[in-house]
Formats: sequence, C-alpha cells, structure tokens
Amino acid sequence: MHGQGINRSFKLGDIIRKHIQQQELDKEEQRLLTAWLAEDPENRKLFDSLGDQQSLANAIRRMRQSDTAIQWDMVNRRIIRQRAIKRIRRWAPAAAAVLLFFTTGLWYFIDSKTVPEPPVSPLATVEDVAPGTNRATLTLDGGESIVLSEEKEGISITDESIHYDDGTSITKTGKIVYATISTPRAGQYHITLADGSRVWLNAQTSLRYPTRFESDSREVYIDGEAFFEVAHLNGKPFTVHTPLQDVIVMGTSFNVYAYKQDSSQVTTLATGKVRIEGTGDHKNTVHSILSPGQQAVFENGKMNVRQVDVNGYTSWKDGYYILDSYDIHQFAKQMERWYDVDFEISSDKHIKISGVLSRNLNLSEVLSSISQNQNIKFEVNGRRIKVL
Repeated sequence: MHGQGINRSFKLGDIIRKHIQQQELDKEEQRLLTAWLAEDPENRKLFDSLGDQQSLANAIRRMRQSDTAIQWDMVNRRIIRQRAIKRIRRWAPAAAAVLLFFTTGLWYFIDSKTVPEPPVSPLATVEDVAPGTNRATLTLDGGESIVLSEEKEGISITDESIHYDDGTSITKTGKIVYATISTPRAGQYHITLADGSRVWLNAQTSLRYPTRFESDSREVYIDGEAFFEVAHLNGKPFTVHTPLQDVIVMGTSFNVYAYKQDSSQVTTLATGKVRIEGTGDHKNTVHSILSPGQQAVFENGKMNVRQVDVNGYTSWKDGYYILDSYDIHQFAKQMERWYDVDFEISSDKHIKISGVLSRNLNLSEVLSSISQNQNIKFEVNGRRIKVL
C-alpha cells in the first residue's frame, strides 16, 4: 500500500530525528527503527551518516540552496501524489523524511554549531501552544467516570475487564455494559474493542461501545473523527452509527469524520468495502457502497462519492497531516481541535494549503512554516489566531 509506505517513512523520519536529538525512543519506535536497519545494509550506512552532525549539516545545506516555495511544492508532488513515490526512493525514505522536515520550515533543532539555525519568525516569540497529547475520559453507563492516563496510548476490552494496552487494569466489567471513551480538544486515544477491532480517536471525539458483542451484530456510536480497523467475523456485521449516517462493514479499515456541529460527514475507505446508509428522514433515500480509495461526503441530505488519496485523510492517526490543496477553513478546524485554539477567518478567504506537517510540532512552528512557505500571514493573540 502506497499510503502505508508514506506513513512508515515519515514515522521513521521522526524516529531518526528524535535519535539525532538524543531523545528517548519508546518500545514501538525502537522496534520500527531496528526493523528498518535490518532490512538493508544501506539503511544502516545512511543512519550512521545522519548521526554525524557534519554530514547532516552538509545535507541540510545542500537541500536549502533551492527556494523554499519550490521545496514545499516538492513535498506536495513527491510525497502526496502516489505516482511520484518511485522518485523519492532515490533516497532512503526515512532519510528523505528527516531532510524534508528541515527544508520545508518544519525546523527540528539539533545540538550542533555546524548547522546554521533558520530565521526566527515573529510568530515564535509569542506565547506558544503545545500540540495535543494522549488524553481521554472513560465513562461507564452507571455514571462512573475515569480519567485515563496521559502516559498510556490506548485501552483494551476483555470479557471481564477494561485495561491499558500494557495490561494495567482500569476497571472490572462482570456483565455487558456500555461505556463511552471521550477525547477533549488537544487529545487523542486508541481503543481495542472486545472483538479485536481497533479504533483511533482524534481530538474532541467520543465513542460509545458495549464491553462485549454477543448478538449477531456489532454496533458502536461515534461523534467526531476516528479511524477504524474492523476485525472480520463471519456473520457479524460491524455498524458505526454517526449523527447522520450508518456505516456497515465486515472486515475493513476506514476513516469517519462526523462531528455533530459540522454540516457534512465524510467516510474514507482504505481497505475492504462498506455500505453507508442515511438515518432519520434519509434512511431509505441515501445509501452508497464504497470501494478502497473512495470517499463519501454526506451534506444537505445528499451523498457524493469521489476518488481520493486516502493517505491525506488517515495520516493523522500516524502523527502527520498530509495536505493536498487543503482548504484553509478545513485546516483551521483540524488545528482548533488539536491545539485547543480558535481561528478567525473571513468566509470569503479561499486559500489552499499543500505540504506535510507533524502533529508533534508546537503551534508557532506550524504557523511559521505555513507563513514562510505559502505567504499566509497570521495574527496571534493567546489562543486566538486570525488569518490576515
């Protein structure tokens, strides 16, 4: 899968960047790095050279010689568009990811005088806003509310308990009950349901689910944005209920964008097949079946299906925004939820953003990068950002 390759490359790029900065890697990051190094002797050779500050500085200087606007466009053309992936294989993918972070204004500072520091944007001098973290609350139907650990990434459900992915118990569930996991603004979390299905929750999202699936169907309820990897169980369809539509699947991976306060809901299919049905007044009039690479947009009582680059709509769960002519208003909504800020944008302002952004950057770095590379100006006042 091309999209999976892109996500893996940028994940590896971020891991290598952390290694260069002598930041500690978690177990999963160390596993990915070890596996990549074992794939090809050239990977080890290139990794060792990137660890050398002078070699890295020289590589960054060479890539900085071209105009930053051209570099930004290069990211858009070489990484977002699938037909260009072969061209980026001239470099080891992870190394390309690291260098592209440096050259598109997504500056990661390393402790070496051999690397010239980039110009500091005026935006960097204002009070900064950190990115979101692993934050969520678990609420049981009986009313018990549990604030989940920010040190953990996800929870798992068994017949008798709810526990963190590392096995640490959270609560016992002797009988079938419904529970709701909710992320706030600037929060994300991961859950493995009792049937083995996995769900990644984006910021400001809630998922209501049973602690066991015992009927002929599996049903959950979502408000917000989530990526699903549904376990295939013969004869047991999996239904995701949203405020405006139902998504019925067997064994599939897909992204659902369905915030109650938004006028449209978007389902993007990565693998498998799903059927989408309208609810309420649209139950019998709005329906569609999606194939991989298709996206259904439900708005104003109508459903439109189109072909898309799935990676642009699912990369958030892997820690990146991959933007291909992304509307500034859509982008602002993403930033509002992830950074817990508010944007002010004139309704008649039509700007498209292209490029790659890490979700691990502080807000000032994101705004500075966009401002420098796409000629967009921002006025920052605390947690309010005005697009000029």
